Amino acid sequence: MLIIKLIDILKSKSILIHCSGGVGRSGTVLVALLVTILNRAPSFILNKIRLQKFVVETREQERFLQNYYTFYQKILGEVE
Repeated sequence: MLIIKLIDILKSKSILIHCSGGVGRSGTVLVALLVTILNRAPSFILNKIRLQKFVVETREQERFLQNYYTFYQKILGEVE
């Protein structure tokens, strides 16, 4: 899984997350990464970082993040 690989990279290096279109994909990956590292719901993270412009721009990206969080919680065994 890409997010898990990014976390492993972060243990020893810095990373840059960037997309050329500027439509929220970088922010979506960033929030998914923070969901995994902090084990917090996307809504919590978005409320903390939403002051930054272009973090997550569409409802579809927000739904993706909620689905990712549910999937990740299932992996951890915290959701039935």
